[in-house]
Amino acid sequence: MSDLVSKCVLRLEVEEKSTNNTENNEAEEIEENAAAKNNSTVKRKKKEISVETFPSRLEKPQEDWGLLPVYSREATPLQEKEHTPEDPNEIGFFSGNPFVEVTKGILHLYKEDVLSSSEEALTLCLLGVPTSMTCHDLLAFTAPCHAEIAHIRVLRDSTPNQYMALLTFRNHDAANEFYETFNGAPFNSLEPDSICRAVWVSRVEWAHDDLPPPPGHTELPTCPVCLERMDESVDGVLTILCNHSFHTGCLDQWSDSTCPVCRFVQSPEQAETSECEQCGRSGPSPDSLWICLICGHIGCGRYQGGHAASHYRESGHCYALQLGSHRVWDYKGNLF
Repeated sequence: MSDLVSKCVLRLEVEEKSTNNTENNEAEEIEENAAAKNNSTVKRKKKEISVETFPSRLEKPQEDWGLLPVYSREATPLQEKEHTPEDPNEIGFFSGNPFVEVTKGILHLYKEDVLSSSEEALTLCLLGVPTSMTCHDLLAFTAPCHAEIAHIRVLRDSTPNQYMALLTFRNHDAANEFYETFNGAPFNSLEPDSICRAVWVSRVEWAHDDLPPPPGHTELPTCPVCLERMDESVDGVLTILCNHSFHTGCLDQWSDSTCPVCRFVQSPEQAETSECEQCGRSGPSPDSLWICLICGHIGCGRYQGGHAASHYRESGHCYALQLGSHRVWDYKGNLF
């Protein structure tokens, strides 16, 4: 089995160190007002983010298990006695209160644009864990692997009804075994639709405002229906005519043929006659008209006005459906 995967980078965007919070708030308001006046896209507003770290009892004790810079967080330190395991047969488990950090920022998840080997990856990110699953439930779910897990981090932001969990393992074989066993499996037998979805994470980092994505990475969007991150390697992703993307399962549950976001009609009623949008020709038969499967443009064939092929050359949309035969032509490959 190939070990080539697209690993992700988890970035927590936090504010730079400042001694005056009032000035920061005023600056944010000024930026938002200026963007609104310029009709540009308003930056994502920073929301409260909490990080709960559950270290294994087998790990060496640390004074600070924090993930965020000290100046940006409100931390609740672990108050535990020094513990150094001496018995090699000691069982690893998680106990006590977690190390909690609270800050304001934005959570980004960037995915590599190319496949790479997962051999050195030790961290898995569980996407969209339902909030009905408490930290105790999460620890119970991962209990068979506690001996191989170094620590678990629970990340919560403004996304309702779900959170993300980071599992860092001691070796790659244990991480890969967990991925093969639990990815795509339900969290419990009573809720079969609540699926564990895991992605490989190459590193976790924090950064200041306006830092561009890592080179060769693209941020994973969120599904407008379930608000989970959309990763085609984890679940099917479908982009419809209005250019909105969804999980295929979420779109299947939609009750009508309109877009859940903009209400664009995806399957309009068929008109009595169809004609080319450029020249108005209807053609001697439906086979002479082609509809672009990307944007819905209707053009006449190359033996009439050739406007369907012209649309491909102008837009790069290479797939067109012949209205009469319902066959799909690939302009790039020059074949059906």
